Amino acid sequence: MRERGCYGDYLTKTYDEDYFVKSGRELSVSRIERTISLLREVTAKTILDLGCGTGEGSVLLRNRRASVVCVDVARYAVYTCHRKGFDGVVAVAHCLPFKNSFFDGILFMDVIEHIPKKLVRQTFEEMKRTLKSDGKIAIHTMPNLFLEKLSVIYGMANRKHWRKWGRSGGHVNTYSAWKLKKDIRLARLQILRFDIGLYPSNAPFATIGLSLSKLTRKFFGNDFWVCCKVPRQEKNIENVC
Repeated sequence: MRERGCYGDYLTKTYDEDYFVKSGRELSVSRIERTISLLREVTAKTILDLGCGTGEGSVLLRNRRASVVCVDVARYAVYTCHRKGFDGVVAVAHCLPFKNSFFDGILFMDVIEHIPKKLVRQTFEEMKRTLKSDGKIAIHTMPNLFLEKLSVIYGMANRKHWRKWGRSGGHVNTYSAWKLKKDIRLARLQILRFDIGLYPSNAPFATIGLSLSKLTRKFFGNDFWVCCKVPRQEKNIENVC
């Protein structure tokens, strides 16, 4: 418990008001909408927005008449969601304060890349535990690990696009397509859909990158969208906290 407390305190300090207000975070509504669509019908269902940030995804879920519960490690984020009229709690993703089989679906939008590798499996276990047997998890993560490495190299030549390894946007666990599938399957989750987007049109070498991503998205596609569920035989899961 000591490690979780220290880690939670560290993240709370890292993702403070400045991170959300002054860091120039760019959130694409169309990207969030595409992730939410993986959950299918959410009307009158209870959805966990895990890593809710300041509630952009929660608002879109509410517009679809879902009942939303917001969770984030950042106190400022949860406070902002409260001001928008949502129920929310400050908690780490790998130790959720909810009973078993509580949620009809989970939105996990741009969060996994902020979670240390050693805590990813436990995070998935907590999502499995709190999800109903017929529920789905909608995941989005970016950037592609290959493109992040490429951006670091490019930044050496053009400081405007400089990205410090492991610190850009708080990313500590950027994924390739292969690694993301592996971690999901190691958590004994069933992948229902796995989509890869194109190279970002506003990035350096966009013309070349877009062409390459149409040929090999696993290397040059920037976004990963995943829909998964808990296999029926995996539903007897105890709280690991």
